[in-house]
Amino acid sequence: MGMNLEDLQLQKGRNYNYQTVQIEDLPEGEEPPFSALMPTKEVDEAAFQNALITAIGELPEREQLIFALYYDQELNLKEIAVVLEVSESRISQIQSGSVKKLRKKLVDWI
Repeated sequence: MGMNLEDLQLQKGRNYNYQTVQIEDLPEGEEPPFSALMPTKEVDEAAFQNALITAIGELPEREQLIFALYYDQELNLKEIAVVLEVSESRISQIQSGSVKKLRKKLVDWI
């Protein structure tokens, strides 16, 4: 199929995220609800969060630390620079590069 096992399992999981509606059960002339045609939001968000966690876990340790300090500890770039003993602009560069890496890994979700 030209697809590795991980991608196949991911795609298979996405296919189960859709609701089904029996057209025969709808009153005559009534269209199925639009929500029945879309993946459930909660499942899709959970799957994205899992993919994001995995992608962040694949980043180098220093980049993971910057994300943790910024998003978990809510430190600003200046405070992170002090913790890591580098310039604030260097923290910004590292963070920007990390975001680019994550976007590439999560291209199917964006």
